[in-house]
Amino acid sequence: MPDVAACTVATRGQLPAARVLAASYVRHHPGHTFTTLVLDGDDDLGIEDFRHLALSLTPGELADAVAPHVIRRLLDEHDVVIRLAPESLVLAPFPTFGTGLTLIAKVLTPRPGDTEFVDDVVVAVGRDAKACLDFWPQKGAFEHTVLRDPGFALAHWNLHERDLANASLIQFPGYDPATPWMLTADHADVLLSERAELREIADEYRELLLANGYEEITYGFASLVDGTPITEPMRTLFGAEQNLPQDLNAWLSEPDTPTQRNAGLNRLLMAIWDARPDLQRAFPRPLQEPGFRDWCREWGVREGVPEWALPTEPTAPQPPQNEFGVNVAGFHTAELGIGEMGRVALRAIEAAGVPHVSVVEEHSIANTVRTALDEPDSVGAPRFPISLITVNGDSTRALLEAHPEVGHERYRIGLWAWELEDFPASMHSGFGLVDEVWAVSDFTRDAIAKHSPIPVKTFPVPVPDPGEPELRAGRTRFLFAFDHNSTAGRKNPYGLVEAFHKAFPDRDDVELVIKSTNSHLHTSAAERLRLQALNDKRITLIERYLTVQELHDLYATSTAYVSLHRSEGFGLTVAEAMIRGMAVISTDYSSTPEFVDDKTGWPIPFTMVDVGEGWPPYQPEARWADPDLDAAARAMREIADDPDEARKRGRAAREHLLETRSVEAAGQWIAEQLHQAHEVWRTRQPVPASIARRAAHRVRRVVRGDR
Repeated sequence: MPDVAACTVATRGQLPAARVLAASYVRHHPGHTFTTLVLDGDDDLGIEDFRHLALSLTPGELADAVAPHVIRRLLDEHDVVIRLAPESLVLAPFPTFGTGLTLIAKVLTPRPGDTEFVDDVVVAVGRDAKACLDFWPQKGAFEHTVLRDPGFALAHWNLHERDLANASLIQFPGYDPATPWMLTADHADVLLSERAELREIADEYRELLLANGYEEITYGFASLVDGTPITEPMRTLFGAEQNLPQDLNAWLSEPDTPTQRNAGLNRLLMAIWDARPDLQRAFPRPLQEPGFRDWCREWGVREGVPEWALPTEPTAPQPPQNEFGVNVAGFHTAELGIGEMGRVALRAIEAAGVPHVSVVEEHSIANTVRTALDEPDSVGAPRFPISLITVNGDSTRALLEAHPEVGHERYRIGLWAWELEDFPASMHSGFGLVDEVWAVSDFTRDAIAKHSPIPVKTFPVPVPDPGEPELRAGRTRFLFAFDHNSTAGRKNPYGLVEAFHKAFPDRDDVELVIKSTNSHLHTSAAERLRLQALNDKRITLIERYLTVQELHDLYATSTAYVSLHRSEGFGLTVAEAMIRGMAVISTDYSSTPEFVDDKTGWPIPFTMVDVGEGWPPYQPEARWADPDLDAAARAMREIADDPDEARKRGRAAREHLLETRSVEAAGQWIAEQLHQAHEVWRTRQPVPASIARRAAHRVRRVVRGDR
């Protein structure tokens, strides 16, 4: 016979029920041990991050999270461990569980509406199934057995179709001895007045609870240190924060973002708004509407918002100082194309000696984007009268709301990227938020200018020089890098693999490396590429972020860069390959023809096609290029067969960018534009009252004929 142990996980308030359960279990299973773990007792449970779990989960959720730890410990000494819900009563011996048991879960029928694989009904785990405890919530991850004993694990959700004659385990979730006429306070599925035998069991259970010291005991993790009840919005916040401070009251009452700080709001108030559809309907823009602050102070207090979390007065943005300089605001720490545009603009501004400060925006970035890069050394308050906002038009409002002083009484310049021929209406809202736009290429400028009521100029994007390229040896390696968040449909790695196969159906002296990021967020697109490359050992897929050194080494060991894109706003990776002296193959469409020709690379002809379905944010009826894959294959063969020509065009590409795309040249252009913007800003400033009075007095004297 297997050595079996049973256990339950309970709160202090459930201890009387746990005592009743333990006594009834041992009575029907002599020789078995029974263990109760108390969640909110005084003992240290020895569970990593237990405080975080306790604060972020409800009692039931916490019990489920802790249960694997208890079962794992008990399996060190027993063959089978059974976990039972604390509010249960054993009426007869259980079925025998064999030593080969993997996992038994979901006894009989699940609860109505229950979608979890494992819940707190009954779980039995054998010693051979310890591995499943590491993946407790995952559906179907391990072999399991459903125990279909009609007398096992009866409760209000299945008693209407079960007979008590052969009952071995009955559960009483929600039973209250103070209202013994109800089986459970929250559900009327089963009426005791209609089930005499059930009523007798319930009455017996009530007596056992009272005999074991039943009383209302407050859950140990129900409130903060000052007695404020922990609400669902608080638990949501606690769960999302990995490093919770000791002073939770202060943390909850602090703003989580600059936007919240400027609006006089804080983490807790915004979490309440996030959890309340009625508040979202009444105050769709809580950070901008005084009505939400008024609600918090009046109705929110009545509904339990603590006094220490009430809103403060909004922060008034400060006007700029009257001195030449620029505030450069953007996604400076984000691994995004537009983030890199902001960083290269900063380098050019530094090279030109223009006074500047940097403003880093991270809070409006999707949480799928890494923000692991270092902040610029120039981070500071946006004191200058000109602001260069290096985010796209559809992100500008969020940045200005997060950092009002970037826009308040400043001359605003937007540095924008766009990749298709037409600039969609969904992006036009940005026009009203800036005074002029700098586009990252002539192609992008033309797309935007067709719709723009404000000036649109081409920013000569600099391409920083990493130094003289290293000599490459060995097999011919073709390289391409892209971000799935920029859509694989536009970046077109599929066309690249097809062209590679066309070029080299049976050669072993070539290889192709495709580096991508965020493939886990675009499973369908990533799987399409994986299957396309699956049976070709010459193709390597790197699906992760690389360090700066790893990326440098990847470029340094590659022969040529191939971008068979359907459209580009600038083509930063193409330019980065060129400045390294690499041979480049590039679709001869959109922005890249501005620096790639048949002397500096291999331009690939194309035909125009509809974008089609499935590549947001681009509209299906929009147009982009379909590169000629046969021409691309010929170019790849030419590079592999004629390395001297590849090196020649690579050198020409590097020299061309050094002449036309230097950081110094871009800095000079920026300085000129900023001086013009500063003059415009100065003309907009109101005349000081004292000067206005003197001017008016002079006018009156002239009118009278005085001198």
